Amino acid sequence: MIDLAFLDRQTMGDADLRRDLLALFAEQVERQMDALASTDPQTQREAAHTLKGASLAVGANDLAALAGEAETAAAAGRLDAALVAAVAAAAQAARAAALAACG
Repeated sequence: MIDLAFLDRQTMGDADLRRDLLALFAEQVERQMDALASTDPQTQREAAHTLKGASLAVGANDLAALAGEAETAAAAGRLDAALVAAVAAAAQAARAAALAACG
C-alpha cells in the first residue's frame, strides 16, 4: 500500500507534513482516476504520469508501477479496461491507506 517508513524519511519525521502529503495524495488519486477514465489517450497518459509521480512521492510503489504501465500503454494508444481496472483497484487501496494514515 504505502511505505510509511519511506514517507517518514521523506518528511524527516514531521507528522504534520506527512499528514498534509497523504491528504494531498488522496485528493490527487481521486482527480487522476477521473482523468484516467477519459477516452482521450493524451489525457489518460497525463493522468497516469501524474498518478505515478504522486505515488512515488509517498511510497505507494504498487500503484506507481501500475500507473507507469498505464502511462506507457496510453502513450501507445493501447490502454485497455483491464489495466484501468487494475490501476483503479490499487488506487482505491492506496487512497484508503493514505486516509487511514492521516488519522
